[in-house]
Amino acid sequence: MWVPRAAVGAVAVLVGVAGLAGAAAEGFAAAAYGARLPLTLALAGTLVGVGWSVAGALLAWLRPANAIGWLLLVVGTMTQLSLTEEAFAAAGWLGPAAAAGDWMARAPGLVLTLVGGWSIMAMLGTLPAFFPTGRPPGRTWWWPVGVVALGAVLIQLHWLAGQPSDGPLGAVSFVVYLAGTATIWVLAIVRLARSAAPRRQQLAWLLGSVILIIVVNLLGESLVAQVAQVTSLYLLPAAIAIAVLRYRLLGIDASPRADPVRIVAEIGTHVGAPADTDGELLTAVLAAVRRSVGAPGARIRDASRSVIACSGDLQPGAELPATAFSATLAVGDMPLGVLEVAPRWPEEGFARREERMLAALAAQVAAVLHARGLAEQLEAQRDAAMDARRRERERLRHELHDGLGPALTGMGLGLAGLEDAIRASSATTALQITGVLRAEVAGTVSEVRRILDDLQPAALEERGFAEAIRRGVVSVAATLPVSVEVGPLPALPPRVEQTAYRVVAEAVTNAVRHADATQLDVCVRGDEGDNLVIDVRDDGAGFDPSQPPRGGIGLASMRARARELGGEVAISSSDAGTTVTLRVPTAVRIA
Repeated sequence: MWVPRAAVGAVAVLVGVAGLAGAAAEGFAAAAYGARLPLTLALAGTLVGVGWSVAGALLAWLRPANAIGWLLLVVGTMTQLSLTEEAFAAAGWLGPAAAAGDWMARAPGLVLTLVGGWSIMAMLGTLPAFFPTGRPPGRTWWWPVGVVALGAVLIQLHWLAGQPSDGPLGAVSFVVYLAGTATIWVLAIVRLARSAAPRRQQLAWLLGSVILIIVVNLLGESLVAQVAQVTSLYLLPAAIAIAVLRYRLLGIDASPRADPVRIVAEIGTHVGAPADTDGELLTAVLAAVRRSVGAPGARIRDASRSVIACSGDLQPGAELPATAFSATLAVGDMPLGVLEVAPRWPEEGFARREERMLAALAAQVAAVLHARGLAEQLEAQRDAAMDARRRERERLRHELHDGLGPALTGMGLGLAGLEDAIRASSATTALQITGVLRAEVAGTVSEVRRILDDLQPAALEERGFAEAIRRGVVSVAATLPVSVEVGPLPALPPRVEQTAYRVVAEAVTNAVRHADATQLDVCVRGDEGDNLVIDVRDDGAGFDPSQPPRGGIGLASMRARARELGGEVAISSSDAGTTVTLRVPTAVRIA
């Protein structure tokens, strides 16, 4: 970017110096030899190239890739150098022969005049073909462009030969030039009629100014005609300035630049404000992004390339031009989606400043998208917890109503019978009833233990499976260095989560109480067979798994829980430590 801008700056300085020097020479000539023209008109004519160069420098600085700015800059520079050389000659600063109009003494001036004259005529004839994108709209336009360039060459040769304007060469030159120019103008008018605002206004200002320049230059050489001709030459940069300032030519916005901090704050405001749906939040964020660069539309695709939010004129299935802005939305190394922003002018795309602005805002959009994903996960976990709580309440209701309730009712009836037997002094009956009640109470106690054993642990409801495992292990093994690794897991039914949680708690408790370990490692993962696999390793003394400790029910309880779900618990132990491995299928039907 700095190389073309450095070139623009150097040429602008050159043109400015040439313009000042030409104006000084013109003033000196008027004072020394008498004015050929009114001084104001002479000075205005001498500085025409500066006006064109300024407009070209502006566009070339802001849009280096567009040929329009460079075309105006080159033509304005050549014109200004030619006019300055002519003013120097008129002032006698190039010698008496040059002042007398001897072209042999003004060879550089002759070249500048020929090249400058050709560039002006070629530009006036072909500018509608290149405006505003810097290239013709199609291959059809190149033929009249070539004809105009040839006609401009013939006109310069005719002038160099010094033939009268109505001679054969002059007639052929103007016919060729006007034929190419007329063709380009017909195509330009058709293009103007088919264009939409503000492109139509941009083209109208340009075409109107060029038409006026061509018309007034055919009026002759009277003083009035010369005033009109010089004035018209300033209309071209004026028309381009209007297109830039009023109709944002080439995407250049003369309004104050968008403040990135303000845009980021606006995005934060949308995130903090309540929205009816997540789609409304993303749409509001996209609207802020669009406003930062004046884009007509923007959209977000998720990681599967599906459109999840749109703003402005960009529809979900619309094709984007090659100049559209696209940025991957990611948090860390995790891709979340893609931000796509349509440019105001598909031919031009975005300026470097706008691309930097959008790249900075893409990070903010990624943060919003990530927060949205976390909110969805939280909502899903909350729904799962509420659903688990509902199922647990429903199960308890059935257990109490169908099992524990009748058992307690039976015990109440038994106590009533026992009371009757005692009143009747029937010891035998009382003893029989007492035996039945003892057995009933024992069964009821077992039933209560079973119901409590099947309760969903509170940690699973509050924190989710992975976090409950982490916190549970750290809590039980508070005196040991602990490593807990949880890999990608499939969706787990609540019953599988309960079994895994209790098995891990039992295995960790055994390691802490009996293994005399100094390190504990827990690894939770899913395998290719849709199984949940959990390894609990310690570096303790180990034991013989075939001869479990007397009176201990922990190992048997873990194996029983795993078998209920079609899984297994494998235990390997040596002097180097013990590993308890739980493998449970995740596809467990909940009755």
